[in-house]
Amino acid sequence: MSRAHLLPVIALSALALAGCSAGYEGASPADFASTACGAWVEGDSAESVSSPATVAGLSGSGEEQRDQAIELAEGIVAEWEQHRDAIESTKPAVEDGDATVALFTDYYNTRIDGTNELIDDFRGVSTETGEFDEQVRQAAEELFYGIEDTGLDATFPFTEIKNQELVDAFLTDETCKTFLDERGW
Repeated sequence: MSRAHLLPVIALSALALAGCSAGYEGASPADFASTACGAWVEGDSAESVSSPATVAGLSGSGEEQRDQAIELAEGIVAEWEQHRDAIESTKPAVEDGDATVALFTDYYNTRIDGTNELIDDFRGVSTETGEFDEQVRQAAEELFYGIEDTGLDATFPFTEIKNQELVDAFLTDETCKTFLDERGW
């Protein structure tokens, strides 16, 4: 084999060893898997916000309780936005990298939009507390359960990934393996 023919083989081998797909720009599948699963695991706070302890932790006047609940909900939105943006900036260097990123950003955007609607509705809750001071807490509980339920309207992105390089990366990343094993993927 001549040197001219050997250079492309060496270049492709170097790309494969670096974890990048030839001809595609972006992060390695392993880096994308690590970012996506890391964001997912860190972003699980929405799944625990509806616990009775969260509502019981609201204190003060009705207005103060409402403000505390809104602050918690807006914190979840900010967290999801941060994770969405991290995933978006770590597009994998594979054939369908843009489509893969869109699976995750669509998921996060569905939850963000749904939660923002719930927050807007919750802002209208009367803060006049009655004898038992439960009106705001009951509305906050509905808000938190609603936030958790925004995930029901979104497609779980991991099950939609068809690119074998990415599937392999998800199955070898320790955070992903633990997370995906817990969900039976």
